[in-house]
Amino acid sequence: MPQFGGKHAVVIGGSIAGLLAGRILAEHFDYVTILERDQLPDDGGARKGAPQGLHSHIMLKAGELVIAKWFPDFYEELNASGEVPVIDSADINWFHYGVWRLRVRTGMPKTLMTRPYFEWKIREKLVNQPNVTIRQQCEVAGLIVDESGNRVTGVKIGQKGKGKMTAAERHSSDVDPDAMEHLSADLVVDASGRGSQTPNWLEAIGFPKPEEAAVKIDIGYSTRLYEPPKHKTFDWQFLLVYPKAPYGSKIGFVQAIEHNRWIVTLAGCVGDYPPNDEDGFLEYAKQLDRPDVYEAIKDAKPLTPIKIHRFPASLRRRYEKLSRFPDGLLVVGDAVSSFNPVYGQGMSVTAMGVNALDECLQEQAMYNKGNLAGLHRRYFRKVAKIVDAAWLAAVTEDFRYPQAQGPKPFGTKLLNWYMGKLFELASVDQKIYFQVILVQNLVASPRTLFSPYIIRQVLKSNFTKTAEKENKSIAVEMNKQA
Repeated sequence: MPQFGGKHAVVIGGSIAGLLAGRILAEHFDYVTILERDQLPDDGGARKGAPQGLHSHIMLKAGELVIAKWFPDFYEELNASGEVPVIDSADINWFHYGVWRLRVRTGMPKTLMTRPYFEWKIREKLVNQPNVTIRQQCEVAGLIVDESGNRVTGVKIGQKGKGKMTAAERHSSDVDPDAMEHLSADLVVDASGRGSQTPNWLEAIGFPKPEEAAVKIDIGYSTRLYEPPKHKTFDWQFLLVYPKAPYGSKIGFVQAIEHNRWIVTLAGCVGDYPPNDEDGFLEYAKQLDRPDVYEAIKDAKPLTPIKIHRFPASLRRRYEKLSRFPDGLLVVGDAVSSFNPVYGQGMSVTAMGVNALDECLQEQAMYNKGNLAGLHRRYFRKVAKIVDAAWLAAVTEDFRYPQAQGPKPFGTKLLNWYMGKLFELASVDQKIYFQVILVQNLVASPRTLFSPYIIRQVLKSNFTKTAEKENKSIAVEMNKQA
């Protein structure tokens, strides 16, 4: 039952953040309109506006739990179809920080698929929601505010095919009203992604832009789909080979996906971009810290051309720090924060952040009697807490590379040392392995990695290795003297 009766919510963007926001808002508003600038494919194809979707993605367990909450039969129906692989941690072969991690069943199944396929399946569910409409090929040009200038009351949009908007119109809120459609809304949610124009729109209506934090890491991706070799069998469904930073910068993934295919992504940090030609792609795979990716794909059949993507920097917009912000407007997903994608947190943090929207609307209905005033303060505070842990984990790892640039979190050097020891212990200690998996799936707090047991094991490991190193040095010196 909608809690803000008689009201309309508009979502800018039809990606994962926008689709999930639309589903949640449908519980609180009489009707919801999702505005998407692309023509959406009728199958699992990629969208022009999401070029990163062509590369390897995974929804971590915390994100899957959010999706299952709002689309209760989603994973059951998908898994029952046999179209997608369902894996446990034992099906993941992960080389990280110079060691292979343990492979132990955790009872946390995950479903693997490409991002375009995932979005398509979510859209199929959402179109059955009677009070949600998806309008395609819509460009949002700016915000509409009331006479006070303190409340957003809708958006200005242009429909593709009804007169092409200029670049100035797309990025301006001062548009000729005769050229734009004015769509009224009681709440506008910006889910337009990293390229969000909300900072510019805020400035145009007299509000400050949010403070931005960026950590430059210069990631490059090259990806193609393969048919697995028929004459070989593998004991994994997801293969990951990471370098031991800062000594290496090349990464490789081989991920089982829908329809018995592989998506193979090679990535390079700090400008070590993988190529997009046939020979160069295979040669780059050979240069990973382990040969397993190359051995897997050298006899596999390529199904697509090689696609490339660049990710210059992790970016965070600190909306929670703004002293002034208009009512009737929220920002979700990558429009708030986007992380180095090699850590696989993006979709899941987005899902968790959008889920916080439901909690905030429930609190607003309870304590503000359905009045939306001040909702942004409640929401941005919650989202900041969700983003904090993921941001810290991503950027501290990035700062293992001296080439990384940006605001360095306090204690980065110590945290990197500690996490490096944990990665090593995750190859031999099942208890630590399990806890690391829980934290990396965002279902346990990072604080749990600092339990007395884990701290003792880290210190013990460090003491043992230091003693071994000292004994080895003494033995070498004695041999020299002999």
